Amino acid sequence: VPRGSGPQPAAAAELKARVQEAVATLEDARIRGSWRDRRHGTVPFRLVLTAKGDVFFHQKGSRGVAGADAGRTITIAYEADRGVQRVVPSAEGTPPVYLERRGVAPGPPDYDLLREIPVKQQIAAVIRALLAADDPAVSETTWRGRDAWRAVIPVQPSRPTYPADVDRLTVIVDRETGLPVQILGTRRGRFVERTDVRRLAVNEGVSPDEFRLRPPLGAEIDRTFDGFRRVTLAQAGAIVGHEPLVPQWLPDGYELAEVAAADRGNNDLGDRWTRDVISLSYRRGFDQLVVTTRRAGGDPSRWSDPLDLGLEEGREPLELTAGALAGSHGELVLEPRELPHLWAVGEGRLLTVAGPLSRDHLLRVAESLEAR
Repeated sequence: VPRGSGPQPAAAAELKARVQEAVATLEDARIRGSWRDRRHGTVPFRLVLTAKGDVFFHQKGSRGVAGADAGRTITIAYEADRGVQRVVPSAEGTPPVYLERRGVAPGPPDYDLLREIPVKQQIAAVIRALLAADDPAVSETTWRGRDAWRAVIPVQPSRPTYPADVDRLTVIVDRETGLPVQILGTRRGRFVERTDVRRLAVNEGVSPDEFRLRPPLGAEIDRTFDGFRRVTLAQAGAIVGHEPLVPQWLPDGYELAEVAAADRGNNDLGDRWTRDVISLSYRRGFDQLVVTTRRAGGDPSRWSDPLDLGLEEGREPLELTAGALAGSHGELVLEPRELPHLWAVGEGRLLTVAGPLSRDHLLRVAESLEAR
């Protein structure tokens, strides 16, 4: 094979296939590492993930916490099947605090755990950027004595979402697990940020107790309820007053993991978005696909993209041509720094479909909705 032609595309294709296989099949992962940039110094973290959606995160440092000092720590635990998030933030010289949030939605747009855990958001964004890259420069390397790939990905800088101010990502992917183990972001050749995984273990089993934080001794306790209840499809219809709309087609491997409904409540979007909502969470390994419908009323013009993070690129108008919401209008958003999704308004309902899918698959899911 002539130098510079065959091996490079083959390596890129093999890398992408391995990463896709990993996120679709892994049952759990334990990650210990550190993150640093020019402002915060080195911040160590510990992250535990399961295919059920459970998350444990512990970090010491000020990354992502406005005005926090270097002595601040934060611990977050999320039980997906119960819809419970527990947070213990602490800083030297301040009383302990315990925050418990129950009845949260299974996923975006009503609840987005990624925004609260920067390193999880970064890993997800890097995986999307890697899989979306047309021709990443890929070479073989090693990571802690293990075979790995090194990929260089050009990125269009965009604020305020990751990778803000980064125009190039250099990513090392562990060949055995298919997960990123080093992420270097640069801007015009200058260092911006870097994440290093020191220890990585997958499919070793995780106890449910790891996601059940207890209040520290003497802590101030704050408990809230968002209004989403884990129910059956029939119960969801009774809560919101109409039959649920359920996709009749899903990409291979996705299975229904959670059904949640709220007639009224609180969420990350605000009160007006949380009226007669049904949220369906489908999972395939670490991948999650979330389909939501909610009451939209008679004025479609009052609604906008619920998952909008401020990026204008990658948007296209759409009209659904099939399914229960045929004729609905909205947008389809495919931009590596945002979660791929679509939204549409019609028949008095606002629909969102969000997950790591292609354009055709997002549309096919939306146009397969039928009342159940």
